[in-house]
Amino acid sequence: MAYFKPVIVGERAFDLSHLDPFSLVFFSRLAGRELRVHVTYSNHCFTEKWDESRDANKDALPDGGGRQRVSIRVDNPTGPYHVFFEIRRAGVAMRSRQDLNLIVESAYPQDRLRHAPVLKGHMNFHLLCGKVYREERVSTRR
Repeated sequence: MAYFKPVIVGERAFDLSHLDPFSLVFFSRLAGRELRVHVTYSNHCFTEKWDESRDANKDALPDGGGRQRVSIRVDNPTGPYHVFFEIRRAGVAMRSRQDLNLIVESAYPQDRLRHAPVLKGHMNFHLLCGKVYREERVSTRR
């Protein structure tokens, strides 16, 4: 069963199965072992907040409760794609299956007409996962 139901617009169905949860496993030198990362996506990855002044004349589709919502627009972006996520150590009850939980909160292509988001630094993903697993402080330049 799909994590997110397909979005139906008119007679067209938009499959969201690429947003189904999955796990990845890699060896972390910092942790000294393989880490299992469970990845899920928030619906913010494919929805927007309704803005009456901007969206009043757009086609709308009802949500599960019958309320009107803006239809989605599917693009095939090129160039930088920004992904915003939260990563935490898995709760004690889940640690037999996974070490870390990563939730993708938002993702979008960079608009060619706007500047990229201001980043506070960068960190290798494997290093980040190792630090979170070991409960070490994680910070980048401020």
